[in-house]
Amino acid sequence: MSKRDLGILCDVVDLPTAPFIERYVIDYIRGFVASRPTLRLRSDRFGNLLVQYTPAGRHRRNTNRPVLFAAHMDHPGFVATEMVDDKRLRAEFRGWVRAPYFAGQRVKFFSEGRWIGGRIQKVIRQGAEGRPARRATASARSFGADAPPDAVIATVSGAVTPGSPGMWGLPDATIRGHRLRSRMCDDTAGLAAILCMLDAICRKPIASKCYAFFTRAEEVGFAGALAAVSERTVP
Repeated sequence: MSKRDLGILCDVVDLPTAPFIERYVIDYIRGFVASRPTLRLRSDRFGNLLVQYTPAGRHRRNTNRPVLFAAHMDHPGFVATEMVDDKRLRAEFRGWVRAPYFAGQRVKFFSEGRWIGGRIQKVIRQGAEGRPARRATASARSFGADAPPDAVIATVSGAVTPGSPGMWGLPDATIRGHRLRSRMCDDTAGLAAILCMLDAICRKPIASKCYAFFTRAEEVGFAGALAAVSERTVP
């Protein structure tokens, strides 16, 4: 990978995101497209994004069948719901991560333009607040995956605005040799790869039309992708 590609990769995997709280990833993609004249972007009413590359110049009349690349913009994560008191935050969890990975773990929330660190103090189990417990899918049951908690109480170093995304308290991305270490890679690393591809063909045009399709809330059951099917977002 070039330094240019590595920059895109690290930028994207460092962004805060969670199911239905993908706004920072969406803003990054919008900025990326706005600076490249051969790309066009549209969103459907669910917030999924479709980026189109159209050949220019001598390639404009090419009629090859387009190719579509897809990735999702979220990662399993927390969503702040309320400050319980000056130092404790309640946050929902969205996604499927096994319950043993929560108790006592470091977390961080992106609120009002900055990261606020914390640590999980209490785990609120499935159904403990009167809500129906989520059932594991067949694939999850096949490797013994227990259900994640509904929510957590975390001690935090400052006030967190409700609706802020939260993630595991891991550092920003680093690359050592050929290995990337980051808070997340599913699926933002795949998304970054698609952006690198688009960047390359904008600088060295190809003859085929192609699309990049970025969906929301995959981690809670392909919500954005299924909505896009009903909307016929993809041509």
